[in-house]
Amino acid sequence: GMAQENMLDALSDPMFDESAEELIDNPLRVTGELRGPVGPAEGVFVRLEIRDMRSRMVVSTMETRSDTTGFFQFDLSRYEFPRYGLEMITSSRRYADYLQIEVVPRVEMPYHFRVDLRPGVLLRGKVIDQEGNPLDDVLVGGPMINDQRSDSRGEWEVYGLQPGAWRVRFQKEGYAETFLEGQYFDPGIYEDLDVV
Repeated sequence: GMAQENMLDALSDPMFDESAEELIDNPLRVTGELRGPVGPAEGVFVRLEIRDMRSRMVVSTMETRSDTTGFFQFDLSRYEFPRYGLEMITSSRRYADYLQIEVVPRVEMPYHFRVDLRPGVLLRGKVIDQEGNPLDDVLVGGPMINDQRSDSRGEWEVYGLQPGAWRVRFQKEGYAETFLEGQYFDPGIYEDLDVV
């Protein structure tokens, strides 16, 4: 009996109620600050995937861009869970893609990401046939590269690659599949490559 009474006392303790009230009032918000090597990372695309950790199900995917100060914000007020799974992905032309996954209890909201982005390697070039004519609609892709297609001028570009080894694949019906690979440890290189 005694222990149970003490627990009930604790539950009706005004201090306890007040703090519980406070925790529930925390704004359900995720904010972030993105920095590059020389200052705020502006205009970076940010995607946030939100999971309810009870079911591990994705309940929402939100997207935004960082402002001139590198700041971004998501409003999660529609989602009230005991624990949140947050998967944040950034991508931009100037910086290497970044991924961070956090499990955040409700009481630790609002949550703030602070990220130092590394410069990304940008590759761009032109796909041409043996006569030197531009080839459009060539599928350009590879590991850690979002698939895209060459334009009417045969031009393509991939960005946000991590410095290091890279491999780009080119595919078009009626043509042999072609690969380009290289190594760049010096980020931010602009390279023009012709692919036949």
